[in-house]
Amino acid sequence: MPRFVVPMQHRPDRDGTTPATRHVPFYLALETASDAWQLALQQYCAPEIAPLDLAMVHVSSDFRRELLTGELSVDVEIRRVGTTSFVVGLALEQDGADAGDVEFTFALVDGARTSAVPIDAAQRAVLEKMSP
Repeated sequence: MPRFVVPMQHRPDRDGTTPATRHVPFYLALETASDAWQLALQQYCAPEIAPLDLAMVHVSSDFRRELLTGELSVDVEIRRVGTTSFVVGLALEQDGADAGDVEFTFALVDGARTSAVPIDAAQRAVLEKMSP
C-alpha cells in the first residue's frame, strides 16, 4: 500500500492573513487526504484512470485525534472494487499516532459524466495493485 507524506497547512483567510492556530479544521484534513489520493492516482493508475473519469459518490471520515499543521502521513489502499465503482481508504497518521481514516467512493463515468460505466480489466488491474 503506498504511503505519502503531504503538508497540511492553513489557507489564507479572506483578508489574506493566515490563521496562527496549529489546529486544522476537518475540511482541510479532507482536502489533504484528497491530495494524497491524487498522488496515488497519478503514480499508480495513470493512464488507465484519470481524474476526469471519476465522480465522487460518497465520503466518510473518522478522526481520532486533533490534526495540526505540519506533515501528515497517508496510507492509500483500494478497499473494494465493484462493477462501476471502487472505495479508496486513506489511513491518516501524524507524529507517529493514528489520526483517523477517510473513505472515498468513486464511480467510473462516461465522457459526458452522466452515466456510470463498467471498470474494465486494465483499470481493475491498476486498482488491485493498491489493494491489501
